[in-house]
Amino acid sequence: MVKLNPKIFRGFSIRGIVGEDFDSDGMVKIGQGVGRWFNQRGGRMLVVGYDARLSSPALHAALCEGLLCTGVSVIDIGLVPTPLLNFAVDHYSASGGIMITASHNPPEYNGLKIRSERTVFGEDLQNIYHLASVDGADMVRGNYIKQNPLETYIKALFERAQIGRALQVVVDGGNGANGQVVPSILRKIGFDVFEIFCDVDGSFPNRDPDPTAPDATKALVQKVLDVKADIGLAFDGDGDRVIAVAETGQTIMGDQLLMLLAGDALEKGRADKVTYEVLCSQATPDYILAKGGQVFPAPSGYAFVHNVMLSTGAQIGGEMSGHFFLLDNIFKFDDAILAAVNLLSLLSMQGKPFSALIAELPRYFASREYRVPCPDEVKSDIVKAMREHYHRAGYPLEEIDGMRVDFGGTWALIRQSNTQPMLSLRFESKGSLENMKTVKDAVLEQLKKEYKQRELVFPEIKD
Repeated sequence: MVKLNPKIFRGFSIRGIVGEDFDSDGMVKIGQGVGRWFNQRGGRMLVVGYDARLSSPALHAALCEGLLCTGVSVIDIGLVPTPLLNFAVDHYSASGGIMITASHNPPEYNGLKIRSERTVFGEDLQNIYHLASVDGADMVRGNYIKQNPLETYIKALFERAQIGRALQVVVDGGNGANGQVVPSILRKIGFDVFEIFCDVDGSFPNRDPDPTAPDATKALVQKVLDVKADIGLAFDGDGDRVIAVAETGQTIMGDQLLMLLAGDALEKGRADKVTYEVLCSQATPDYILAKGGQVFPAPSGYAFVHNVMLSTGAQIGGEMSGHFFLLDNIFKFDDAILAAVNLLSLLSMQGKPFSALIAELPRYFASREYRVPCPDEVKSDIVKAMREHYHRAGYPLEEIDGMRVDFGGTWALIRQSNTQPMLSLRFESKGSLENMKTVKDAVLEQLKKEYKQRELVFPEIKD
């Protein structure tokens, strides 16, 4: 019997537990649904790649079978990081691309990221589910072709790299797909590279595949300090997110990296519009505006950031989690490897250490992102209840994604995750650490009440 749980068709990806939510037969059906969806839009050729997860090779074979029997031709690029899949779609002028990955989720998860000229999400994913439910083959089988776009990709990166002073770089591949390509790319450009967790292992034995998870950069910090490196880079499971560690051991999140990348692009006239997700610090739009740029907020999620960029004409975009868009005529999607190359180029052209560049950025009193477990079936209801509570209390609200409550120079963001049964929260104050903590404690107390009303256990929150 085919396993295919409709709940795995999430906000902007297909993602679930392999063997429980779907199996290889279910992936054949998904492949048929994807092929039919592209057929309806005139799409006839798709690029397919897969990440390092242990379940990925079998799911890859099943996906290709499902696609081919709908008449779609497949360009198979094998085990690759997601940025290379995105590059290949445009390089081969394909109708779209499919990456087998569960990104930063635990090892037992897998799924798909699907793109055309933008990420396929929302109602289109629901349409794919319905198309996957139709039995039977559709037409003459499509063609199957194997390609390797890596050398062309590296050449495009070289054209955008600059080398000033020599840099020592530690690369933490997180045992994901980037470990097999990023160190060699950076060495070819001219950087000295130290590696940790760069062997590909889909069980992710050394750290969480999410580099922003608590303690995920602990080993990277230690390696940077031990070898006295200039910078460390930590990638996620499928290689499309990156955060950094300064030579001092300080972990640098995506919103600060976005400020550096956007500020450099604004100064050099390569961009004038920047998109940032709502989880980013308020310092991010404040800094970009001070640099003369225009800013456009977006809901959390790389697909939504990209959509806002395409609608506004923004050239730079990013998230706190480490997704970055540096769009031009060749790179048309998010690319953490390109962002890393740009960041290293920026640093190598400076006479200052990385920590000094970070110290020059505005910084407010911000919490980390808290991810609170919450069942999928009630998380939107809880966010709505929190919104109504603060609306009745008369606080200004911003509702780009979930809600951001303005307490007067101090903010609280509460939103539901698009990829997991979680609520996401972040708190920040321009005034003081005490103001931020006061608001955080008050909001969490209200959230506990909402959980209690629904007979849910509210987890212990640790800083």
